[in-house]
Amino acid sequence: MTIAAECYFLDVGQGSSNVILLGERRALVIDCGRSASIPLQLLKRHVDQIVALIVSHNDIDHHGGVTDILVAYPKAIDQLYFLQDRPIEHLHLYAVVKKEHEAGNLVNPPLRLERQNKPRIIYQDESASLSLELYFPTFLDNLDAQKAAESNATSAVLILFCGSRRVVFPGDTSIDDWRRIRTRLGKAIAADIVAVPHHGGRLSQTRSTNKSQTEYQRRIADEQHWLYTEALRCSHAVVSVGTSNNYGHPRAETALALRQAQTVFLCTQITQRCHDELEQLRPGVIRPAFPSRSRPTQDRTPSGRSRNVACAGTIIAEIGPDKVTIQRLEQHQDAVDRLCRSPAGHPLCREMSFES
Repeated sequence: MTIAAECYFLDVGQGSSNVILLGERRALVIDCGRSASIPLQLLKRHVDQIVALIVSHNDIDHHGGVTDILVAYPKAIDQLYFLQDRPIEHLHLYAVVKKEHEAGNLVNPPLRLERQNKPRIIYQDESASLSLELYFPTFLDNLDAQKAAESNATSAVLILFCGSRRVVFPGDTSIDDWRRIRTRLGKAIAADIVAVPHHGGRLSQTRSTNKSQTEYQRRIADEQHWLYTEALRCSHAVVSVGTSNNYGHPRAETALALRQAQTVFLCTQITQRCHDELEQLRPGVIRPAFPSRSRPTQDRTPSGRSRNVACAGTIIAEIGPDKVTIQRLEQHQDAVDRLCRSPAGHPLCREMSFES
């Protein structure tokens, strides 16, 4: 198998950071997590030049590490892309990027992360049949999201192409975004791997006051089902999630929709939605690969909840023009099957626990 790139879906806890190694010590970086500590461990080992640093939207669990990466790579970032999804006074990246550009550390001025009437090519290597393209948002999409004061409604959707293979990075895109994308394309996006949007959480705003909890949950389930049948059809999905998150990520409705779509999905960390006694599993369902936020020894929040317990940990995919291979996939799936047999185990990625 010819490998054109290695994609790291980094275990950063509750957040998102993806690094695409291009060879010759170059990389693309999509989001940076809440802190840069995990991305920088990988980058410092393998990367001298960042071809593009892309921030899908301006929530801290996606952009929090940008400052430290800018400082660590002076004059070594070819291009920085981000968008304006909130008023300028609340846009943390504006001041940071302006300072680094004026100091000469960011050689080229940043670019707006918006497409025109066709997808925008962020990176292309024709000799390797490799490209990274921006499918969402347009300028008007961005303005609509600001008007609605809904930052997730303008989150970028990027697709890595390698020959016939596709990997989708959708940030925290909303269900309305996906409806626009589906209408514009006229068909579903077929992908080998999708980084599950919004960490497996809900894809629309909080429920209307005149809707019951049951109606709200039914709507969430319908949205997820539509997404993975009509807008996205993926063989594998990665959920970047933190053990101790209090958002209910990943939601059961997301897991059900992925299972019904016959998608193999992996979470970076495990939560109590999948196991009752998380410390029994530490350091993880499988031992996490380097680098990972998951900890080998007991780690708890101030309130006493377990945190940073790996499920698949950092997930590494080898991307070629004819094939995508996820490292340790069979080992992870076998470990999850064993988890089903545990009295405390009830993984969302399985329809039901096995009989003991």
